[in-house]
Amino acid sequence: MRSRPTLALQSFVAPKILVAMGGSEHSLSALRYSFDLARAQGAVLRILVFHQGIPRSTLIFSRGAPMQHFTEDWNEAATRTARRVLQEAQRKASHARIPASGEVMAAGLTEEIIHAAPSADMVFVGRRFHGQLGKGLGPRVERLVRLLHVPVLVAPSGYRPLQRVLVAYAGKAGGDRALTLGLELSASLDIPMEVLTAAPLTDRRKQWARAAEIIGPERIEEVTFRGANREAAEWILAGS
Repeated sequence: MRSRPTLALQSFVAPKILVAMGGSEHSLSALRYSFDLARAQGAVLRILVFHQGIPRSTLIFSRGAPMQHFTEDWNEAATRTARRVLQEAQRKASHARIPASGEVMAAGLTEEIIHAAPSADMVFVGRRFHGQLGKGLGPRVERLVRLLHVPVLVAPSGYRPLQRVLVAYAGKAGGDRALTLGLELSASLDIPMEVLTAAPLTDRRKQWARAAEIIGPERIEEVTFRGANREAAEWILAGS
């Protein structure tokens, strides 16, 4: 079963989307999701393509070769590949009639995204697995989610059109912002929205009442409320 994109919701959707790519299937999926939202929001894209540095294993096997020449040749080839990825991404954006600027970056992916993110309203990246047993987002993506103050969409390799917005709501300030963003996504993409509250029944009713105030009477009938007696993350994963 294909996994759905993971949203780290922290702010409001606005018309500037930053897409970080490296040419992998995950990043191409992130690009396609960015098209969906850009088309719905009338947004413009900024595409950052990062070329790969020299892997440690390659450095080990390159011992004895002139390191300066080896590094220059590697960076030149990697930059050419990154430029082709960028050109293809911009071609796809042009075909989708979405305004898109782009550039190739040689610096560290995480640092460049953090540096560029203040000028964006949402960041799209591809999920990367680290190690055979790794099932998380990976340390770089985890760091982005924690440090950035804009929404982050982490896309899996398998693209599927967005069909439903699910907001895990706990009645706190962060949850209020997530709920507001969920409403904007639901409205702009014309897809249903669900609100999940993982709490005992008494607390759940209080949280639903607060959520209903934020949603407002004009949208309340469009939203489905669900409750769970276990952790929200476990409930979401079990039903994904």
